Amino acid sequence: MRFSQATGCFYPYDISYGALPSDVIEVSTDAYMRAMTRASGDMLTVVDGELCVVPAPELTGSDRLQRAMARALIQVEQFYEDVVQGMVGKVGSVEKNSWALKLDLARAIISKRPFREVDSWFLESAGLKSDEDRLGWAELVLEKASAHAVALGRAERLRADGKLAVRAARDEQEIKAALDALSKAAEAAVRSFV
Repeated sequence: MRFSQATGCFYPYDISYGALPSDVIEVSTDAYMRAMTRASGDMLTVVDGELCVVPAPELTGSDRLQRAMARALIQVEQFYEDVVQGMVGKVGSVEKNSWALKLDLARAIISKRPFREVDSWFLESAGLKSDEDRLGWAELVLEKASAHAVALGRAERLRADGKLAVRAARDEQEIKAALDALSKAAEAAVRSFV
């Protein structure tokens, strides 16, 4: 095995390379295994022609807190996704992309506005030919849109509250408490909606 500090890459012998970096060195199997099993954050460097693993510097309390906050904010976003999905179900891209058309058409049906050409195509393709069928469909669309709006509003509130609580935390225990509280609130929101 070979290694270049300039590229940070290993170069196996069984692969043919047009040109190798000028700083490439031979690496023993033991040195390669140490490199592959190094801890997260550890760095590789070449000292006196030998590959060495340099341990990552110890994190300060502030650094650990910032990393914990960053991980927690990612979890808050996941809670948001889970709450929305728990309340309204998994919404596919076709469903998402057609909502503007459906809402506009449902409002046109309810208010008895003239249809656009695309509206007529949709109604024809959906088999909604009678005024009664169209009105029933429009009412269902508006009812579903209302339910989605409530669900999204609740989920947005939980997300905002979760982010605020995580950012206000002074230590990792407070971050954990904030995430635990958010998890319970998210579960309650989904239960109350279903």
